[in-house]
Amino acid sequence: MSVLHKKYFLIFVSGLCISVWPWHVIAKKEAVSSKKIDKKPTHSHEKKQSAKKESLATITKNTTPIDSIKVAIFAEEGTEIILSSETDRPAFGSGVIKPLNEIVDERLVYLDAKKYKAVPDDDSLDKYIARVLRENNMPLDDLKHMIIVTGRTFEEGREELRKLQAVSSMIGNKVHTGVLISRQMVADYHESHPEQVPTLCFVSHVMIPFDEHDKNTQKKMILDRLATQEGIESFSWSKPFWLAENEVSSDKQFIFNMELDEISSLHETEQGFELFRVHEKKVGHVRSLEERYQEIVDILAGPKYKECLDNYLKTLHNAAVVVYF
Repeated sequence: MSVLHKKYFLIFVSGLCISVWPWHVIAKKEAVSSKKIDKKPTHSHEKKQSAKKESLATITKNTTPIDSIKVAIFAEEGTEIILSSETDRPAFGSGVIKPLNEIVDERLVYLDAKKYKAVPDDDSLDKYIARVLRENNMPLDDLKHMIIVTGRTFEEGREELRKLQAVSSMIGNKVHTGVLISRQMVADYHESHPEQVPTLCFVSHVMIPFDEHDKNTQKKMILDRLATQEGIESFSWSKPFWLAENEVSSDKQFIFNMELDEISSLHETEQGFELFRVHEKKVGHVRSLEERYQEIVDILAGPKYKECLDNYLKTLHNAAVVVYF
């Protein structure tokens, strides 16, 4: 901690102590100390003092602090205080409790937003809230309820939205702009990591249990029924479903060589005679660059985004003093 920051920190902590100490007690102590007392304390006086001490000890023992400071952040743009209560309540929007280090990082970014005057004013905040409500078809009362159930007042929720908008703006300016993925990078990845779309068949299926007494006669009757359209429709075909070539076992690969509306040959299984019928077919192909473009951008941008974000946060930490209590 630099000498200048130590000075600010001591002034800050002193200010906190002075702000919570009863001024009338200080004044009374000063008045008493300025007087010269010649008399020796009487037994009655000592008894009263002892009772006061015991009473004070009991009050101190039974007192639970309402809140406490968890972290103090000192930066050129100002000071941010993180209270214990802020680390125990769910984050606005996500509903999860954020780790303390994430809260510290957000406050550092918020202080940086102040430096660049990127914190939205009341008018901009109102427009932002109105847009969020409009896009989500949500009345204002529902938003107020969402804020209140997280343990915040509506005004506290507004201020948190202001901070979130400021943080989002700074991340966009300082991090996203540093993540540039060229078309050539995307094309190179596409060529080295081709993605095959499998052939798909929309099929229906029928399973005919064996006739234990005369399986051969049963098979002949089934083949005779398959010889006419009326006979084909007389089977209890299943509701059609999609099959992907890369998800089907080798003994069923013949399905993908069938033509539209073709009926498979009769197959014997442990359960009985089996038939397949192809209703629709989509031939497999290698996905084009345009089909995959945004997916590849997201894949390539992930590591670069993390690197840029880590560097940005490291710069903010180095420029500030973060004190944990």
